[in-house]
Amino acid sequence: MASSYTQASAVDFNTPLKTVACFPWDESSYHKLWDGAFSSEPSISFDDWRAMVSDYAGMLAIGGKCQLHVRSVSGEARSGSVTFNNKEFKDKLKGKGKGKEKESKTPKYELRTHTDYLHVAWALSPQAPLDPLVLCSVSGLLYAYCVRDNKLIAAFRGHGGEITSIAVHRTKPHLFCTTSRDMTTRLYDLTLEAIEKPNNPVWPPDPLPSFAGSPHGLHSGEKDEFGTGRCVAVFTAGHEITGGHCSDVLGADFHPTLPLLVTCGMDRMICIWRIPPTPEDHIAREFTPLFSNALIHRARVLSVTWVSEDLILSHSSATFIKQEEDVLKLRNVPGSIILFRWHGLRTYFPLEFRHCIPYPMQGIAADSSNSRSYHILARYQLPMVAESHLGGPFQTQYSPCLTISWTTNAGPVLTYASGFTVYTMPVGLFEPKTPPQRVRPSDYEKTGEVLIVPTERVFAEKANKVEVDNVEEIVWGCCTGMDGQMIVAVGDALHVWLEVEDEAS
Repeated sequence: MASSYTQASAVDFNTPLKTVACFPWDESSYHKLWDGAFSSEPSISFDDWRAMVSDYAGMLAIGGKCQLHVRSVSGEARSGSVTFNNKEFKDKLKGKGKGKEKESKTPKYELRTHTDYLHVAWALSPQAPLDPLVLCSVSGLLYAYCVRDNKLIAAFRGHGGEITSIAVHRTKPHLFCTTSRDMTTRLYDLTLEAIEKPNNPVWPPDPLPSFAGSPHGLHSGEKDEFGTGRCVAVFTAGHEITGGHCSDVLGADFHPTLPLLVTCGMDRMICIWRIPPTPEDHIAREFTPLFSNALIHRARVLSVTWVSEDLILSHSSATFIKQEEDVLKLRNVPGSIILFRWHGLRTYFPLEFRHCIPYPMQGIAADSSNSRSYHILARYQLPMVAESHLGGPFQTQYSPCLTISWTTNAGPVLTYASGFTVYTMPVGLFEPKTPPQRVRPSDYEKTGEVLIVPTERVFAEKANKVEVDNVEEIVWGCCTGMDGQMIVAVGDALHVWLEVEDEAS
C-alpha cells in the first residue's frame, strides 16, 4: 500500500544547499551495532542509548556552500553550524587573476556540481557511542564534527582531488571511506590514533623510506591526520588489465557483514574490493578488485549500494548517444536504476570458510576487467527533467540524488530526487526486467540483421512522490529518516514531509 505524506515545514537558510543526511540509528541499533557488543558487554546501558536516540531523532546534517548545518526537525535536540573559509576553493570558483576577481558565470543548474558544497554523513565511535559525529568534506579535506560539543574534533587529508562522497559502515559506524576525483578510495578508522611520523616502506634502489605520498597510498612528509582516527587503506587507480577505476570515483558502500567494498565512478565502472585487515603502523594498498565491470550502465555511475548479501543497486546519470539515422546528431538517454546479483560472492567467500577468511585474496583475471559474473534482475528508467525547468540545453547532465535507507517494515527504501519532485519506493517492490525488443533497422531488407534493444520500466510509475511548493526550485539532495516516516529534501531551502496515517486502515 502506498504511503501518503504531507509537508511539515520549509525552512529557508538564505544559502543554497546540496546534501542532507538523517540521523540513522534507533533503539534497535543497540543490538545490531558492532555485532551486538552493547548487549553482550553493556558498557553503555540500553536506557542511556534510548535516551540518546530520543534526543537525536529527526536530526539532520545539511551540507551547503562551505557550510555545515546540524538541525533538528523534532524534539528539543541540539543544533549548530560550521563555516569553512577555504581560500583555495573560493579562488577556484571565482577565478583569480591579476586584476579584479571575476565572478563565476556558471549556470544555476550546473553550479552545485562544484565540490565546495559539503558532503555529509553520520558516524559513531565505540569509544564514545553517545556522542554522534558528523563527517563533512570540503574539497579534498575531511572533518569530523561532534554534535554534542559543537566543535570539530578531527581533520584528515590525503586525497589528491576533491572528495565526491562519504560512506559509513552500516553496522560498524567507526569505519568510513571517501571517494575522490583522484581515482582512489580511502578507508578510515575512528578508533585508531593518528600517526605522528610517516612509516613508509623502502623502495629500491633508494635505501631510505619512500615519501611518494598519498597518490601511492603512502604517508607524506607532513602529518595527514589531526585528532582521532586515521587512514588505514587506499584502493588505488587501475587500468584495463588489473581493473580498478581510470577516472573519478563517485560513490561507495560497505557490505553489511563481509569485508567488501563496492565503488562506482565516472568511467561507468563498478568495482568490488576486498577490505584488508587493519595495519598497525602503515597504510594498506589494494590494486586489483575482485569484480570490475563497465558494461552494466551506459553513463557514469553516480551511486552504488549493497541491498542484501549479494544484491547491489546502482544508478547512473543521463547521457547523449548518436542517432542511427544521423551520427552527427545526438539524442538524450535518461539515467537508469539497476539491481543486479553478484555471482562471485560464494566463490571468494564460501559459507563454510567465512570464519577464517584468508588474506591476501587475489581475484581471477576474468573478474578483474568486465567480469560476467553478474545478472541484472531489475532495470528502471529515471524520469527526465524538463529543459525549461533547468534553463539550459544540456538538461540531461543534471546529476540527480539517490539514497537508500533501511526501515523496519519495508526494508531498504529508495529515495530519488528529480527536478522539484522526490520519489520513494521500497526496493522489495521492484519488478523483474522486461525482455528486450527486436527492432528492424532501415536497411533490414539489405542486411537481414535485427537490432535487440533493451527495454526499461519507468521508475516514476510505481513510486510515491512529493513535490516542493516552488516549481522553479531544483532538489539537489534527499533522504528518508525516522524509519521511513519522514522525507527530507534540500535545494534553495530545507523541505520536510511527514507520513500521514491512512484513516481507512
